[in-house]
Parts: sequence; C-alpha cells; structure tokens
Amino acid sequence: MQGLQEARRTLEARLMPHSRPRLSLDVWHSPVGDIRIGKTDKGIALVEFVRSDEKKSPGDYLQDTFTIEQDSTAVGDLTRKLQDYFDGKLQNLDWIVDDTLMRSDFQREVLRATAEVPYGTVVT
Repeated sequence: MQGLQEARRTLEARLMPHSRPRLSLDVWHSPVGDIRIGKTDKGIALVEFVRSDEKKSPGDYLQDTFTIEQDSTAVGDLTRKLQDYFDGKLQNLDWIVDDTLMRSDFQREVLRATAEVPYGTVVT
C-alpha cells in the first residue's frame, strides 16, 4: 500500500505543471446585456458580452486554456459589484486581473491605461 501511495504522489507531482488552471464561469444578465464572467485562482480572467449564438457554451479558446467550471457562486460577488457599479453605488471595482488570455504586452498596457480613466469620464 505504501508503494502505491508513493507512486500516486510521484504521478501527481509530474502532472501538476501540465494541468490547466480552473476557470469558474457564469453569465450575468446585466442592464446592458448578458455578460460572461470568468474567474481563476489568480483573479478575473474574462469579462465579455455573450454572443446570442453561443449562450450555452464558451468559445473553444477557453476550453483549450482552462478547465471550465460553471459556478455562479464563485463569481457571485463579482456580479454584485458590477451591479453596484452600474447603479452608481460603486466607482471602483478593485478587481485583481488574471492576464492569462492576454496575448501581448500591448493588451496589458491598454488594460492598465483604461483602469486609470476616472469613473464617469469618457476618454478617446
């Protein structure tokens, strides 16, 4: 039995670096349309409008990168914060972002720049 447990620990240690991160997904029915929100252990990895032709399942690109879990409780706090933001009760979301899906440094810089735009301001 001890040898079996040791073999299992060895196998799990070898598989860990190759496992895909988990992405908890839910769709929020917002005032501006359905929004898919995805959260990993690192932070928010996805906020996107849901296209009408794919409401039931996320795109293949998510399934290639993450292990998908449909979990409304994991993103429930995020949707409450978004609702408060839309209602004007909250002016800063203070989300930690997981940049796994960003493909370039340019995308990271754009996200940082948009995060600096003050609440209620329009910037070109």
